[in-house]
Amino acid sequence: MTMESEQRLSSSDSTIVGIVENIRKSASDSWNYRGLELSNEMLVLLISHPNIDKAAAALDVTIGSL
Repeated sequence: MTMESEQRLSSSDSTIVGIVENIRKSASDSWNYRGLELSNEMLVLLISHPNIDKAAAALDVTIGSL
């Protein structure tokens, strides 16, 4: 999965500074994907499915400890 196009928001004090909606995926993949870049440079990938009523969250920390 790659992020093909990125949209920048105009507000400099916004928490979300970038939105990516054109995430390449398989034609048979019915899940919805959206990428976000936050003002603290954190990259977020949101994944949803219209027929799922459960929720989950995960965090990947590649430096330091949690």
